[in-house]
Amino acid sequence: MYSLQNQLGGGEGTVGIYGTITTTGVAATLVALRGIPTGHVDIPSCLTDIGSGLGRPLLLAIDFDEAFGIEIDPAKCLKAKAFIPRCYKELTARNLINYRREKIRPTVCADVQNILKLPFCTHVYSFWEGFNEENKRDVGKLLRRSPYVVGIAIVQRACREPDVPAFFLRNYCFPRTELFTDPIRVKMTGSSQSFWAYILRRL
Repeated sequence: MYSLQNQLGGGEGTVGIYGTITTTGVAATLVALRGIPTGHVDIPSCLTDIGSGLGRPLLLAIDFDEAFGIEIDPAKCLKAKAFIPRCYKELTARNLINYRREKIRPTVCADVQNILKLPFCTHVYSFWEGFNEENKRDVGKLLRRSPYVVGIAIVQRACREPDVPAFFLRNYCFPRTELFTDPIRVKMTGSSQSFWAYILRRL
């Protein structure tokens, strides 16, 4: 993935900061997130990555029926359009993934505050280190407006509050949730910096 990313000029864009969690960290987070059932056998699981960049986590959404990203930066969206199919082809050739290409939908290039709801989404992932407070509240409001979302994974610096779900509810307008698992410690690619993935189940 990294060589293809470099061929496209790296993962940087024109909006926000750039940084990615290691493949191992993302995979562990998505496995834990997928452990939250959709609530109905007839509802397919759909992962949405908010702030998806080039779309690396989407390629690791092996256990989901569908996946797509939302990215505000047009430059990153353009890179994702080339990056995802090229990565998919390489990973398939190396027998590292085995799913239909069509399950990864095109990245939606938009500001979260302009999206009414996520009508088909059941699970949300976001590494929101570069989001400002208003951006984070917009994410929370979008989650509230999206009735099928049952699981949420937020990757950020350690939360010092004893009640993590209450922290997200109070500060970022999240729906009522509970911690589904213990927080998962993850690291940023090419750095010793650590973050925590908080897996929340909607109540």
